[in-house]
Amino acid sequence: MFSKRLSHLSRSLAKGCAKVLSEQPNRTTVVVKRKWPAKLGNGDEFARLKTRNFIYEVVENRAQAKHPDVRVILADNVEGFGAEGDVIDVRANIARTWLLPSKVAVYPSPENLEKYERIKKERGDTGPRHTAYAMGTIRALRDMELVIPMNRNADWSLTKTHVRVAFRKMGIEVPDDCITMPEEDISHDVSGEDFTVGVTVNGIETVPVSTKIVYWELDELGNLPDIPQIQVKKDRRWSAKDIITKS
Repeated sequence: MFSKRLSHLSRSLAKGCAKVLSEQPNRTTVVVKRKWPAKLGNGDEFARLKTRNFIYEVVENRAQAKHPDVRVILADNVEGFGAEGDVIDVRANIARTWLLPSKVAVYPSPENLEKYERIKKERGDTGPRHTAYAMGTIRALRDMELVIPMNRNADWSLTKTHVRVAFRKMGIEVPDDCITMPEEDISHDVSGEDFTVGVTVNGIETVPVSTKIVYWELDELGNLPDIPQIQVKKDRRWSAKDIITKS
């Protein structure tokens, strides 16, 4: 009798400890329930469990649960996210593994909100500003080289139409009003020389784009040759509606 009571006490303590541990928050917790509940015992006797009582159903798998977004304040201009002082919501893994450890973002505490609001007022952020996607566009335009194919056997003078068509072949739509031509006239005797054209983004900033004229002529079979052009990745193809607007 004493051994039974001692065994019952030890099992009760074990259940109590397990209950306390199960209440601790853990992102790898899996909540389950018995598919067939076990019968209750009588008095000091425990019910004998059958094989089917050890079959469980998953109620909740917290390891696979989607974590809510984290709200942060950008402490610097971050391409693809925003400018200094912007309050944004980002995925939890991005905030905790990149933005916060690298100190380009902070938590939106009342002190930080007041601090960056004061910085924005002192900086005078009242006019138009670039979006996060536009900042990436500006960087890509500065890094690219625009190739404009021209006919060697014809007299020509470079116009905005030539520049616009060359951009379109690279997957970028630029209206004529956003193109700034170089001051000197570009004609048929400048093959291979580099010059720059300007592209106005969102009517705020004009980005210089390195440009080169490449001559082409028909081959012996009357076909056009392959014109060397910078390849643009699919996720870097922009449209005038989203990025480059009229100034």
